[in-house]
Amino acid sequence: MKKFLYLCTAVAFTASTSSQALIVTGLSATLDCDSFDFSAHTITTDRDNTGANAEGYIIRVADGNGANLYNFDASAGVILGTIENIPAGTEAYTSTPNSNPLTVEYISIAGNGLPEQVAFSATGACSLLDAGSAAKSVPTLPLGGLLLTILGLAWLGGRKVLTQRA
Repeated sequence: MKKFLYLCTAVAFTASTSSQALIVTGLSATLDCDSFDFSAHTITTDRDNTGANAEGYIIRVADGNGANLYNFDASAGVILGTIENIPAGTEAYTSTPNSNPLTVEYISIAGNGLPEQVAFSATGACSLLDAGSAAKSVPTLPLGGLLLTILGLAWLGGRKVLTQRA
């Protein structure tokens, strides 16, 4: 009976201390064409996916094609615990998005027998992009085309003057 009691206690302790992926509380994010804004928030690291009593994670922003726009790499791990009062801020992208939607993710990396898990995700859009397409551009007229247009308008203007005199 004593062995059974110890076994039940060990199982209950294991179940009560099981961890989940990175916990992000109080976070909201707004994504734009060249950066993302984030609110003040708290991060709790509570699973050892590094084998060094730490949780590795990354913060990634990608465009609709999956191109990486921003990457914060803490995959080496942050000691298990809570990081409180992370202030609000803005992070600039390292490249330009080519399609919507834009997505920011806080990801607890895979490792030490644990799978990768997304702890936070938010989407937004760049107003200069159509959904799933490249950046909008204003069509330009090559120099030769511009000269031909000017000459054509001048010719039409000259014809109008001649027609009115006749």
